[in-house]
Amino acid sequence: MIEISQKEFEAKVQDIIDGKTTRANLIIELKIDRVTLNTKIQELAVYNPELYRAFVIKFPYRPREYTHIDYEAVIIDILKNGYKRRDWDAIYDVDSRTITRKIYEVEKTNPDLVTLYREVSMYRKKQTALPQYLIDRIEQLESKEIFLCDICDNKRAELLEMERKYTDAILKGKGAANASREVGKERASKSLDTLSRIDLERKIRKRVEEDNKGEK
Repeated sequence: MIEISQKEFEAKVQDIIDGKTTRANLIIELKIDRVTLNTKIQELAVYNPELYRAFVIKFPYRPREYTHIDYEAVIIDILKNGYKRRDWDAIYDVDSRTITRKIYEVEKTNPDLVTLYREVSMYRKKQTALPQYLIDRIEQLESKEIFLCDICDNKRAELLEMERKYTDAILKGKGAANASREVGKERASKSLDTLSRIDLERKIRKRVEEDNKGEK
């Protein structure tokens, strides 16, 4: 890792916020790994709270698996409203490629719905009017709740359960290495950093919401 001063690092984080560079570029420039960079950015909560607040508002933590969404409900919503693929990111706050992949995973549990989606997509791609039988089938679909929980709730629950199992193993006299194996995955510091980041960002978002209410 290339050593730089705290002020220089903060300036580079500001550049990320301003769109002048990216985290990927900074990793290369500083010869640092992703986990260490994320840890240093999280330390800004102590060294420069305002900069950290600006960073997490623009780049909030997102788990790799979006388990907070009911993708059957998403398909129904797309069918009923005719949303175009290019708009999915903004509507559901999830990359459209992820939604496409998840849609076809629904085929395992609800093949009829995905078949309907494919048929309707074919007509919409050609910008051709839907036949009445497809319109009728769409109207018969019952809308469902799309968002099951906050995006980080399931990830936070997973990390808390990991910590509970690890602590139980330690209290039973097992060493750290055995306790880590018992939880099924390595209890790495990055997992604790992730849990800390989720909770810290929630506090920041709550504070921002309260500030915004106070300004109205």
